[in-house]
Amino acid sequence: MRWLARGGIALVLVAALGLGRWIEEAWPSGNLDVRSFERAGEVGHRVSLRYADVRVETVTATTMVASQLYASTTTGVWLVVDATLWAKHEVYDADYWRIVDARGRVFEVDARSGYALGQATPKVPWHVRIAFELPKGDLPGATLRISRSDADERRDDVAVIDLGIDRDRAAELEAMTDPIVVRTSSSFDQPPLPGQPGYDDLFGAGGDS
Repeated sequence: MRWLARGGIALVLVAALGLGRWIEEAWPSGNLDVRSFERAGEVGHRVSLRYADVRVETVTATTMVASQLYASTTTGVWLVVDATLWAKHEVYDADYWRIVDARGRVFEVDARSGYALGQATPKVPWHVRIAFELPKGDLPGATLRISRSDADERRDDVAVIDLGIDRDRAAELEAMTDPIVVRTSSSFDQPPLPGQPGYDDLFGAGGDS
């Protein structure tokens, strides 16, 4: 009987090893695809993500952004993106918006810009104005990347939005100097941009254009 018991144990071990090999071959851990799901978009088009929809409305630039407390200047370019966000099933307060240039370099939000996302209420249009500081010459080919985490994007939706900046458009943006007001994102519209009605009431007429 003892040899039967040993034989049974051996059969169980062989079966377990075989099952483990089959699982490894069916789902090889080294080849598990954990890439994010990139959702491509462009200015003026709504991009749908699991947790929110987003649409970039305008892309402009300046050498000075102003908040309610202070103003910040740059020797480079403040690239200013206006977007509308619709949170879906829960409050959206992730703050992981960044610019990726044509060489893959990442430019994150600078606290000096006065930007704050706040907490976007589900189903309510949330008006976002966000400024990124970039060196001059790095605008062509820039994209906006939006996700829920700055550390882990595995198997999650990520928006990758082409901002439509070629070399000619980059030159136009780099020449813009009119100051732009950046306020905390909310359901209310952001302040007027240069050239829009009401802008002169913010800074007075006679700004650069």
